[in-house]
Amino acid sequence: DAGAQVTKTDQWYGVFIRVENRTNKGDQKPRTIQSANGFLIEDNTGKQVKPVTLPADNLYAYRSTAILPGKHTPAPSSTAATASIGGNLILFKVPQTMLDNRPTKLVILPADGSEQATITLDI
Repeated sequence: DAGAQVTKTDQWYGVFIRVENRTNKGDQKPRTIQSANGFLIEDNTGKQVKPVTLPADNLYAYRSTAILPGKHTPAPSSTAATASIGGNLILFKVPQTMLDNRPTKLVILPADGSEQATITLDI
């Protein structure tokens, strides 16, 4: 899937993400969490695209993982963490028409089924 080619009507769009487990802060009970396992980009008309699947050997690819209290992904010594961006990659093949229908947002789907989160993207 990651080898897919973009056409002149598509664009590659990468989101780099770092996920922290802050359950060891404040009055929360420290617990292991599972990082989000789903993402979408959505334009202002409601059209959505899913990320492309990156190969298993991609050192920057985001993968849902269990995170211990006070820890984060990517792991501090990983290639993704030590790169200039410092995050894991979620790669989207986005039709140009979606970029014309801004604002667009990143929809984050939690692994535990709790309420989704959204972030407005600066595309």
